[in-house]
Amino acid sequence: MSYFACGGGCPEGGDHEWDGPGIVFKRPCPDCADVVDQDCKRCGNVGEIPSGGAATCSKCGLDAMSHSLMHAP
Repeated sequence: MSYFACGGGCPEGGDHEWDGPGIVFKRPCPDCADVVDQDCKRCGNVGEIPSGGAATCSKCGLDAMSHSLMHAP
């Protein structure tokens, strides 16, 4: 098994700087998951809804959520 891990520090040197552009994570809309409803009020007919967001490191681009998951206790 292989996986990406950037370690505790930033691969670009030093600590991560969480001042990069934010990203929004999305998941399938539970109201129209199988077929996109032509009148879905929850997702606006796009089939996805936001499920959270995170800042990114302005040096390496890693998002803070992934960093937290990789270094969870």
